[in-house]
Amino acid sequence: MRVAVSPQETGSLILREADVIEVAGPRALVRIDDRVLPASRALSCLIEIAAGDQVLVAATKTEAIVIAVTRRPGLGDATLSLPDSAARMTLRAQALALGAATTVTVEAPDVSIDAARLSLLGQVTHWFGRTLTLIGDKLTTSVATSETIAKKTLLRSNSRVTVIDGLDTEQVGSRVSDVSGLSASSAGSAIITGSEDVRIDAKRITMG
Repeated sequence: MRVAVSPQETGSLILREADVIEVAGPRALVRIDDRVLPASRALSCLIEIAAGDQVLVAATKTEAIVIAVTRRPGLGDATLSLPDSAARMTLRAQALALGAATTVTVEAPDVSIDAARLSLLGQVTHWFGRTLTLIGDKLTTSVATSETIAKKTLLRSNSRVTVIDGLDTEQVGSRVSDVSGLSASSAGSAIITGSEDVRIDAKRITMG
């Protein structure tokens, strides 16, 4: 079926309906009645055309410009792009909303988000990457349970304060502590148990 469009002359261009028979990059071939013409997309036509589409074109005797895609067989999936693949597209408005019933996918070699405040909300969140870097003035993590699994963990800081209100339990294979300055420990009761040996080596030992 064809959309009834009366040809309207605008200079040497005539508005007609056409069928896309072939697409090769930014160029295409369209059929108008019994004529086959080379065609390109107008800047206002953001939907990439495909073979089998019915389109509205502004045509001369030798070429056509696709103004809009009017009908597409099948499900009608569409891709938005500019006719020039090297051009840049910018969306600008007071507010933008993007909604999808199933998934949203962003694919690019480099993705940048610049915002005064960024909020991410998800029932399940995953971060995957070869290298993850966080840089900021303050990092606060508040969770019910925190679990870290790593082959190697390195912590470097000018100072550290650890406050544990309940029980602090550690299970290690071997422990080596190298303190260049003072090492002090204070407890209401202290128990040191060794299955074989307990050794204290120093120039001076004071107890009591």
